[in-house]
Amino acid sequence: MFGWGAMATVDSGSLAYLTLRPAEPTADGRKTYETGALAHDPDGGALADLVAEEIRTWNAGYRDRILRIELPDTPAVPDRATGRFVLERPNHPITVTWE
Repeated sequence: MFGWGAMATVDSGSLAYLTLRPAEPTADGRKTYETGALAHDPDGGALADLVAEEIRTWNAGYRDRILRIELPDTPAVPDRATGRFVLERPNHPITVTWE
């Protein structure tokens, strides 16, 4: 579906993944798409809602920024206001920064 791969997340046995569907073309005729989330049990609806909210947050505040992903030796401090998010992992948290 996405030229760069598929995106999904899991939480307590639920799975949510991104989807695309055609949207209204732009005024100059360019194709556009709407990104959404589908999820599966047991709490799939709540997980899909969370993913959809994160999509709206990205669209409103980070869409036009450049993405940087790092695996630092020392974990960064998350700061949503500056576009820095930290994805916790057992050994090396991933720092995602929207510059």
